[in-house]
Amino acid sequence: MSDRLWPRSRRRQELLDCEDDYGQEQPRSGTEGSQAAGPLPQATVLTRTASRPGARPSSDPGLRDRSRPAQDSQETEEEALTVSRLSQRRPVVGVIPAAGYAHRLGTPAASKELLPVYSRPAPGGEVVAPVCLCLLDAMRQAGIRSAHLVSRPGKEDIQRRVGDGTGFDMRIEHSSIESSRGPADTIDHVFTAVREATVAVGFPDVLFEPLDVFTSLLARLDRTGADVVLGLFPTDSGGLDRVHLDEAQRVIEFEFDPPAGDAYDTWCLAVWTPRFTEFLHRLATTPDAEERGEMVLGRLLEAGLAEGLVIEAVRPSGAWFIDVGSPAGLLRARNRLSTG
Repeated sequence: MSDRLWPRSRRRQELLDCEDDYGQEQPRSGTEGSQAAGPLPQATVLTRTASRPGARPSSDPGLRDRSRPAQDSQETEEEALTVSRLSQRRPVVGVIPAAGYAHRLGTPAASKELLPVYSRPAPGGEVVAPVCLCLLDAMRQAGIRSAHLVSRPGKEDIQRRVGDGTGFDMRIEHSSIESSRGPADTIDHVFTAVREATVAVGFPDVLFEPLDVFTSLLARLDRTGADVVLGLFPTDSGGLDRVHLDEAQRVIEFEFDPPAGDAYDTWCLAVWTPRFTEFLHRLATTPDAEERGEMVLGRLLEAGLAEGLVIEAVRPSGAWFIDVGSPAGLLRARNRLSTG
């Protein structure tokens, strides 16, 4: 997520002694050593089982137990059917901006998207996997089988680890942007490839649940005809995008950099139609775009709202997120991993 949304003054250098773990799939406490880097799906199996209280039984234990509770299953199945109809009319493509510099973490040993802090459900147990797999799993669970991962020179380690997506039943295309002015600019880098698609966007350095949230976002996009649907998550951290809604769950205002301490909703995921893709591209390519500096995606959403685009939101039940690209978030993620 954008460094402008997470001020660098929050950096805590004492966390950086763990940076040699980047990109490795680590065993949970009680085992020693680490598995050598290899194909990303080859992760270390943990000793505890993947089942959790309230988890839904499923034929795909690798993903479904991180979805919403059992009482929501009928709604989820209906949403899945809606998403299937949507994808028949227009392809749904994921876009993953990964061109950041991890300034908040100092000088990491490898790309922050490879931090091994994702406890990934798998048959027979759980594995500790790179954080970026959380987003890929969520996309795949919504039926998204194609994604563009945009990084920059110097982050080739992500491409080596993720590969072409075969191990995730996806097709992942990699591209590199030489100089990005922010996540929005990075996303616009693949404009030609996605201009006619429904786009699903998430940040590969963020852990979140439930994993089936993209299904809800896409279903609402199809049902209401909105231009953008955001996935909202509760937080009390300062410096994010506070999203204000009306009773119909339509966005009426964005509040930037609210103070820490107050609980509010922020967004971490989004889906949108070609109309917003064109809007983003128009702003990204205006003659004075370079002079405007960083292209913060939240500010572009606000501009779209002012121009009459319809932006709506979904609050998944039991939702949580952790931005592991920040020192405090990395600490939270490691603590969550160690305690289960």
